[in-house]
Amino acid sequence: LPMIVEPKDWTGPTGGGYWGPLQHSVRFVKTRDKDLLEELKNTDMPKVYASINALQKTPWRVNKGILKTLKQVWDAQLTIGKLPSLHDEELPARPANIDTDEEELRKWKYAAMQTYTKNGKLQSKRAQVVSRIWAAEKYQDEEEFYLPWSIDWRGRAYPVATILNPQGDDVCKSLIQFAKGKPLGESGGYWLAVHIAGLFGVDKISFDERVAWVQENSDAIIDSAVNPLDGQRFWEDTKKPWSTLAACFEWAGFMMEGDEYVSHMPVAFDGSCNGLQHFSSMLRDEVGGAAVNLVPQEVPADIYTEVLRVVERKVLADADEGMELAKAWLGNMSRDVIKQPVMTLPYGAGQYGMRDQVAKTMDEMVEANPECFGGSDIFELAGYLSKIIYPSIGEVVIAARSAMTWLQNTARLVSKEGLPIHWTTPIGFPVIQAYAERKSTKIDVMLGRQRLRVSIQHDTEKLNKKRQAQGISPNFVHSTDASHMMSTVLTCLENGIEDFAMIHDSYGCHAADSELMFQAIRQAFVEQYEQPVLENFRDEILQQLPEDKRGDLEELPAYGKLELDGILESQYFFA
Repeated sequence: LPMIVEPKDWTGPTGGGYWGPLQHSVRFVKTRDKDLLEELKNTDMPKVYASINALQKTPWRVNKGILKTLKQVWDAQLTIGKLPSLHDEELPARPANIDTDEEELRKWKYAAMQTYTKNGKLQSKRAQVVSRIWAAEKYQDEEEFYLPWSIDWRGRAYPVATILNPQGDDVCKSLIQFAKGKPLGESGGYWLAVHIAGLFGVDKISFDERVAWVQENSDAIIDSAVNPLDGQRFWEDTKKPWSTLAACFEWAGFMMEGDEYVSHMPVAFDGSCNGLQHFSSMLRDEVGGAAVNLVPQEVPADIYTEVLRVVERKVLADADEGMELAKAWLGNMSRDVIKQPVMTLPYGAGQYGMRDQVAKTMDEMVEANPECFGGSDIFELAGYLSKIIYPSIGEVVIAARSAMTWLQNTARLVSKEGLPIHWTTPIGFPVIQAYAERKSTKIDVMLGRQRLRVSIQHDTEKLNKKRQAQGISPNFVHSTDASHMMSTVLTCLENGIEDFAMIHDSYGCHAADSELMFQAIRQAFVEQYEQPVLENFRDEILQQLPEDKRGDLEELPAYGKLELDGILESQYFFA
């Protein structure tokens, strides 16, 4: 749970966060790696501790307007705002010939499995909503509460208190706001409007155009705030409806009180396919950099649309040659189909992972329009498209793919020697990647009259070479984005910003502070990549390898001509 007093500062790997007996239950780094925990005791990393302590000092409060509306919807058993239904879906009817027709049996089993899966997800979502409401009611009379924070073994920061925090789902985030309010001032209303436009999905145009869109739709936004359930419900048809409604409340206040309106809502800046931003910067890739907004542009670049164009061209060529799978995709291609595979490529997503991502998006498309794929097999269609998406991304971001390949080959080389991989992040946090081989022990358990066989996984002393290679790319880039987030917090502190709502690639502050954070994000990123980040990693690897194996390490990928200073002027780098 959140704390009602300020958390204890971290000064070492233990003893921070909660006060009293609970402090012993939380470590600064969430890991079971005894070698890393021992190393942390002797590691001087003041910037890491200072940034996490700053996150812990941010006081929060419950957004009572959201809580009131949420309870009204939930108590009335409505699904407004994408809340889960309180009723399970019924299983599909069993065909009359199911005992004699194997194909009918197969189809029914698949449909029944999908229904069971949906009902399981519904049950989980209901439990989440109930727990959020319970916690918000518990803390609604507190003037302020706090969240203890810790980091994972790569340096990424997470609130320890998960039930109400700025990294939760839409309902979770909408239920909390900064306890300390700040008048919007001269620029706060502008950035509030930019934030609202983004929540409504209007984010592929310039900042000024976004503000103009909000002003044009101001009446509908205010109606959402005044009559969230009985009015037009303009807020509801968005990806994050409850966060959108919270923003509508803020806009209504701004319209009534102007620059003097005291705002409590975090306004966020999101990275543009952040993993690719890091890879493009460390390799000075001007092509990939332009695709992910590392260079100044009048309107934001959209890498998802660029990849979509490449994919569409290939699918159309296959369809012209008569391929039925390609024909089924005609008219069904969209940015949403492409987005998840592109976004997760820097984090190690391969072709098979992308197939599952595409299939999930297709399920949502079929749910909205059962006829969109003409009854074709979703898994087969997803497999076909993933084979096209994977190489197509590489055509747009060549340097990032080469960096990932180099990292994987490096991990294989180190793993052959039976060694874990050590590196130090740009802000000075030591990382140890050591995936162990696992053994499974099966245990028979009786639950009532039902016999279950449970598999218990446990680590061995041997490294898992495959996981070492698969994990290095996502873990390395996670460690660099963690460093950037910490550096941004410290830069903001130097400029007087004290309240933070931070996610790994989405940084939030008061609307009144947005102008300062806007610059701090860019300054911290450029300073990070003015360091030879990839060379430093290579040098640490060389120190770990036996001397006779150092010559086997591949040369670093080629560098491009990206000018890092351009990031300082890029409006849409984080936007």
